[in-house]
Parts: sequence; C-alpha cells; structure tokens
Amino acid sequence: EIKALHAACRFADQAMADAFAAVARRSSELEIAATIEHSFRIHGAEHSGFTPLVFAGVPEIVGIPRFSRETLRDGQLVRIDLGGCAHGYYSCIGRTALVGPANRRVTTAFAAVQASLAAGVATARPGATNVEVHAAMVRAMSASSGGEHALDWYGGHGLGLGAHEEPMIGSADAVTEIVLEPGM
Repeated sequence: EIKALHAACRFADQAMADAFAAVARRSSELEIAATIEHSFRIHGAEHSGFTPLVFAGVPEIVGIPRFSRETLRDGQLVRIDLGGCAHGYYSCIGRTALVGPANRRVTTAFAAVQASLAAGVATARPGATNVEVHAAMVRAMSASSGGEHALDWYGGHGLGLGAHEEPMIGSADAVTEIVLEPGM
C-alpha cells in the first residue's frame, strides 16, 4: 500500500511539474489541464484521480471544471488541483503558481500559507486530532499575516483508495473529529 501511494504521488509530482512548466509558457487553463492529463498517461499512471482543476485569476467557484482558452497574464495566480492513480491508490495535490513577479500581497499570503502548513505538520502526531491540526493551521495563518489572511473550515484530507479520504482536516463543526494514529 505504501509503495502504491508513493507511486501515485510521484505521478502527481511529475504532472504538477509539467503543469508549472505550462504556466511558465503562459498557456491557457485548457492547455494546462491537457498537459496534466498527458503527463499522467505518458509517465505510467493508471488514470487521473479526477478531472484536473485549473483556475487562473479569481474565478467563479463552480462544481464543474470549465477551462478558459485565454492565455495567462502577469500577476495572475493559477490554482491547480490534480491527482493520479497507481495500483488502485490515489494521490491529490493542490498548488498555486504565480505568473510573473510577486507583489507584497502575494508574498504575505505565501508566507501565511507556509506558516499554516508548517503548524499543521508539527501538530499532526499520534494522539492529536484532525480538528487540533486545523486549529493550529488557522492560528498560524492569522498570526503570520497579522490577521490579513484566514483559513476557512477546511485544511486538507487523507489519501488512499480514494482521492479524498478521512481524516479530513477541518473545523469541529465541519468534519468528524478523529484521533490520529501511528501510520496515518
């Protein structure tokens, strides 16, 4: 199982690297999504875990992926969410790329996200709960950005036989609280 998860994550890492190369070329959302699908196929993944999500700028959030054919422009943030399958196990990776140089707001947000992730990783230990991990992430993001940025109810999820599995990392009112165990 661990080898299969590692393989699925390697495929996703390669697909993300290929997607970032497409962002650097100022491709369109549609071209980036096609690059991701192509990467999974040529590198040996069984299939994509789900339709890749690629959103540039500040898109309307919808349940169905719709990709623009417009090429990317300097200053746009590009949100990419993808996952692949290897030996029946799934990966899921979300990243954000910046087209062109970063301004102060972007660097502040990036630092806040990094602080939030570091706090989550530091808290994710056997005996802690998924809700405690989320709370640590929320506190770190707020402290790092001076309250300018906030993490909402959701902070991540587990992987395995599905792309989105328990434990869900989130607020107490949004997820089932689970005590983390060794090997999770």
